[in-house]
Amino acid sequence: MKKFLILKVGAVLGKRFLQVTMAETGGWHGREKRRWTSAGHAERFFTLKEAETEAAKHENVRIIWVIENHLLRNKASMGFDGCEWGDVS
Repeated sequence: MKKFLILKVGAVLGKRFLQVTMAETGGWHGREKRRWTSAGHAERFFTLKEAETEAAKHENVRIIWVIENHLLRNKASMGFDGCEWGDVS
């Protein structure tokens, strides 16, 4: 299944991909927290429209697509070994 990731252009390797998590702040739960991280922890968007909406909130970003083969994925590096990927034009 093709998924989409948001990549920050020019960032260091460990902080190149967008991660969206739920934060707990001041007793209020459910607020989204965004940070830049490695590929293994990146947010996977299921549609290009979702990725485009999120990418519009950030500067200097690109959207890439990935098709992950979990049988070949290198769990030690949490990278994209064994995956197909490309740039969304």
